[in-house]
Amino acid sequence: MSDSSKALRRIITGYCADFPKQIEALRTNLKTGLSHSDYVGDLGRSIHSEVHRMAGAAQCMGFRRVAIALQKTEHDLEPLLNGSERVLKRFLSTLDTRFADIEAMKIIVTPAQSRVLKRATSLESDLPSDNDNDYAATARHRIMSRERILFADDDMHTRELMRATLMELGVEDVCVVSSGLDVLNEIELFDPTMIITDWCMEPISGLELLQCIRRGGTPLKKDIPVIFYTSQKGRERIGEASKHGVSHLLAKPVSPSAIQEAVLSVLEKQFVARNRLSVV
Repeated sequence: MSDSSKALRRIITGYCADFPKQIEALRTNLKTGLSHSDYVGDLGRSIHSEVHRMAGAAQCMGFRRVAIALQKTEHDLEPLLNGSERVLKRFLSTLDTRFADIEAMKIIVTPAQSRVLKRATSLESDLPSDNDNDYAATARHRIMSRERILFADDDMHTRELMRATLMELGVEDVCVVSSGLDVLNEIELFDPTMIITDWCMEPISGLELLQCIRRGGTPLKKDIPVIFYTSQKGRERIGEASKHGVSHLLAKPVSPSAIQEAVLSVLEKQFVARNRLSVV
């Protein structure tokens, strides 16, 4: 097993150990909130945000059944957040049973069941080792090494996974943060050449961050590449991101090769666009 596969196994093993604790904390927060919250809307938004984060993490770690169960809860809860408090509270009171069912899935949340780890080890065993491929890999590695990538996601396991993946691909300068606000606080010191960000984060989302950058509201160049790493799939949402100038969309979960391909593709488009402007 290669060093990258060992690192991936270590990260996924940590996620698996943490999964039951996160579900238990979610159930505790729900029960406490229903008993003591003066405003159910705040509780609903808090639960929605946490469920969204956990669904994204489950996807990234390769546990599709868990992700689907969490996404269903997120989808059912979302339209109630701005409606009647009475209806929202009634729905929240049914969630503990759902969370108990998701918690029972811990028996399948093991490294051996991770689709991401299975795919990584399978691809590794099938990789060719001829000189042409070695040369191409070295060239891609060299290009990636020039980048300074800032990655934002609200899940610590996902941040660890992306950091390890980017460094394995050759990126020497990687900074990971937990929100769009942290990106804004970090950019002047880190001075990234590219940003990869989750879409839905608090208090500043990936979309709000993108809008701020494209408007020139940060010290960064307005055309800096911004890649969304997200579980959003609706045409309307994708169209909204494109309208505001997202450079690329990466759907969770994603393989290291897909991340590398996305980064290189964005860099190529940027290079072509700048050359075209210099000619004009």
